[in-house]
Amino acid sequence: MSLATRIAEVRVAQLRVVRARVELQQATDGLLAGSRAHPLTAVAVVAGAGTILGALKLPALRVPGMAGLLASGAAEGMALGARLLAEFAAVDLVTDKATDCIADAAAAAAAPPSVADSAGA
Repeated sequence: MSLATRIAEVRVAQLRVVRARVELQQATDGLLAGSRAHPLTAVAVVAGAGTILGALKLPALRVPGMAGLLASGAAEGMALGARLLAEFAAVDLVTDKATDCIADAAAAAAAPPSVADSAGA
């Protein structure tokens, strides 16, 4: 085989890798968009998959560094932190909504009665 043929094969392989990365990126973007739009559904799917894998006694997914992370308890710490952040965000949303309602009620109470209100009384 000549050097030119090998270079051409390498370039074809590089183009295949680029195309595969683009396709994977599109699929990943769609999955992430769906999980952002429906977070509880995403959590339920992951929990269900974990339950099924555990029931079938399949080995854990081979993710580098995951065994050390789970053994050190860092995963539990990150889950606790994520839960606390979610709770704080929910409290902020409720507080903002309550503040808006109070401001609307105060504005309505301070507004002078309209002509229609006095005619009906």
